[in-house]
Amino acid sequence: MNEKKLKQLQIISFAMILSVVIFIPIIYFIEKFARFNKLFMDFQTTIENYSFYVSAFLIILIIALRKFIYFPSNIVKRTEEEAFNRWYTLDIVMMSIGSTIGTIGFMAYLLGASYFKSILIIMISVLDIFTLFPYKIRYELRLKQLKEMKEDTGVGYFK
Repeated sequence: MNEKKLKQLQIISFAMILSVVIFIPIIYFIEKFARFNKLFMDFQTTIENYSFYVSAFLIILIIALRKFIYFPSNIVKRTEEEAFNRWYTLDIVMMSIGSTIGTIGFMAYLLGASYFKSILIIMISVLDIFTLFPYKIRYELRLKQLKEMKEDTGVGYFK
């Protein structure tokens, strides 16, 4: 396992969490002090519903990516470093999708969603990124699973 790349990934994920959390004070400032006229206030419930639908779709996409892409059948033939690089890339993609959910919450507020619903979507995004956070033990467990899969199938030598 590449410790330097893992540390970089942790910094990236922490930055993504901060980039989504920064939307909360911005929305609070707009709500309290700016008295911003929202663009489509007449369609508030429609905007809230569609923002929740898009957020739910993105969460389902993240679950599907985790389920079907982390351990495909051909990963058994890869080395430890190749598998780590694959997981590294997929973690960045999934955390980016998670931060997109927060951006949807912010845009929904600007378009006319209520303060509470937009903050709720942003908090869902923060929790999603936090659950995807690349802890060292998570990568150690993945590599252990990969090693067991290699031993079960008898493919190659795993360091």
